[in-house]
Amino acid sequence: ESGLPKTEATMYQARTENGMARVLKDQGKKEEALEWALRAVKSPLGQRRDVWQLIAELHQQLGDTDAALVAQDAAETAPAQAVWPEPEMGRAAQYLRDASLMYAQAEMAWSQGQFDQAMQILLSIGELEPNDQKWKLRLGEMFRDSNRLEDGVRFVSNTIKSHPNSARMHVLRAQMLSGQRKMAEAKADCEKAIELKPNYGEAHFVLGQLQILEKDLDAATKSLREATRLDAQLAPGFVALGEVLRLKGETTEAIESWKRAAKLTKQDYEVRIRLAELLMAEGDPEEATKYLQEANGLAERTQYANRVARAQQLLKKIKRQKESKS
Repeated sequence: ESGLPKTEATMYQARTENGMARVLKDQGKKEEALEWALRAVKSPLGQRRDVWQLIAELHQQLGDTDAALVAQDAAETAPAQAVWPEPEMGRAAQYLRDASLMYAQAEMAWSQGQFDQAMQILLSIGELEPNDQKWKLRLGEMFRDSNRLEDGVRFVSNTIKSHPNSARMHVLRAQMLSGQRKMAEAKADCEKAIELKPNYGEAHFVLGQLQILEKDLDAATKSLREATRLDAQLAPGFVALGEVLRLKGETTEAIESWKRAAKLTKQDYEVRIRLAELLMAEGDPEEATKYLQEANGLAERTQYANRVARAQQLLKKIKRQKESKS
């Protein structure tokens, strides 16, 4: 690119920016698309009818009628060049492919325990797209999962300043604040997330977890019921709800909740063991055996000797109970 004449380099940049705008518009990212289109039109070579029409359309879709009218007036007086060739427009798609590759590289580094390398890759994406929430959310999750809570809270708090309506960011900060035992602040973040997005199951789930830590089982039950109602695939929600119900002595519902969790988590050893123990306590050894056999198979495949022993011990207990009855 540095070898291009200045005017050609400017046109190349405007083409790429316009292409990015159209790709983002197709993805439904209208605010970001408008930002790229406005960058394109800043160049004299980007002041074309098709670019101004795109800007007018985006302003209209975003509800800014006055700005849409101004852009439409500019479109009517702008030169009506032909649409740029597809190979040049394809640079925008290439940019998105490069970003996807960078995300994959970050995940690979993270899976290998290389937090700093993963962070640097995500920050590199941020230099290209500073307003994109995706890389910020993933970096925040990495801070959380690596237990770098102080740095994580600081990073997410700064992010919330520029994305105050992001329910996901508030829930992520709540999880890290919980790890710091800042319960009141964590609950406030969950409540803010629910205010922003009432049907966000994970926000109700995290609030329920906080209420469990505070030993407010009735409030936790209410939150976890709502979480699992809103998100029928939220396996951790069903696990937590089952545990709260068990503690409250509501065994029948606890069993149903853990059965749902077992269906959603094909590789979860612990939920099968706990479900089997509860079924045994309720006098249902036949169904308990089914879940113990599943747990035993999982333990053998993962080569956890202590888990195998635990499952087999319970299976032997059921066998002895059957023999004593006969």
